[in-house]
Amino acid sequence: MSGNQIIKSFHYLSIFIGGLVMLILSHTTWAIERSALAISPSTCIVKKLGDACHKQLTIKWKLPAKGNYCLYKKDKKIKCWTNQQNISEPLLVNIKKTTTFSIKNEKKHIVVSTKVIVNGATSPRLRRRLRADWSVFK
Repeated sequence: MSGNQIIKSFHYLSIFIGGLVMLILSHTTWAIERSALAISPSTCIVKKLGDACHKQLTIKWKLPAKGNYCLYKKDKKIKCWTNQQNISEPLLVNIKKTTTFSIKNEKKHIVVSTKVIVNGATSPRLRRRLRADWSVFK
């Protein structure tokens, strides 16, 4: 084999390998879709911490494949959907503290989750002690 034939063979081989790599990467990227769960608004403001947040939120989720999924608030099942891949609908909540919402599949594995944060409009006031920590008359 001459030098030109070797270079030509190497060129064709590199084109073939490059094409193969591109095919594998594009197929892998196509297969990996993102799962998403969004609840808006994601923050609930109450008058003071400990008060209940009673509010209508919007839940949106999208998963890579159709299936049977359920929405959970902590470990409590709220709602289920059959043969769905994405949802956008209102959700009425009543929570007193920051709460995690998650979408679980039929096997009860968490597919995606998010938090709704509860914040107080007024900060808790600290009382000033009227006397020192120590006393002769204790």
